Amino acid sequence: MAEVRTEKRSYFAMLLSLIIPGFGQIYLRKPLKALFLFVGVASGVGIIYMNSLPVNTWQDLIRLEGLEKWWKSQQSEESVDSESLPEREELNAEKEDKRHYHIFTLEEGSKLTWLYKLRWPDAKVGDEVKFRVYWQFKVTGLIQGLVFWFYAIYDGWQGQRGLNKRAFKKKLKIAEKRHKVERKNQEQEI
Repeated sequence: MAEVRTEKRSYFAMLLSLIIPGFGQIYLRKPLKALFLFVGVASGVGIIYMNSLPVNTWQDLIRLEGLEKWWKSQQSEESVDSESLPEREELNAEKEDKRHYHIFTLEEGSKLTWLYKLRWPDAKVGDEVKFRVYWQFKVTGLIQGLVFWFYAIYDGWQGQRGLNKRAFKKKLKIAEKRHKVERKNQEQEI
């Protein structure tokens, strides 16, 4: 048999989660779930930002270089191999500077150098570690952010307030006092 829900929906928690994901869960006294949802949305936004570099205007965030060529190839009878997408083509020196972003340079004795050499043993001191942007990561970051955000809104709407221990103990003490008074009254009547 299905459970019958006696509590009202929490529209206020839903509104809070709509504004900032996780705030509705804080209102519902579920801080760990709030942290999880906020980090999920924030990491999705971070993935979008990192794959939009350099960001000078908001339009840079929605720029999907390489997607147009792939989409046109899917519409025509000729198919384009994924290796021929602009991200994977051999780039000349001018384009390479625009498509790669310097993260750090390997230095002698650095912890990052040591960790990097664990993964890539042929790396040499002085090599540069670069970050390369891909439109596919931007799309997956968008999907991740939206999924976490919509779940936060849904969870806020479905949620019931969690247990407030201080208020619960106070109500318990009041109930115990009431029970003692009722017991005394019953004993006096007898």
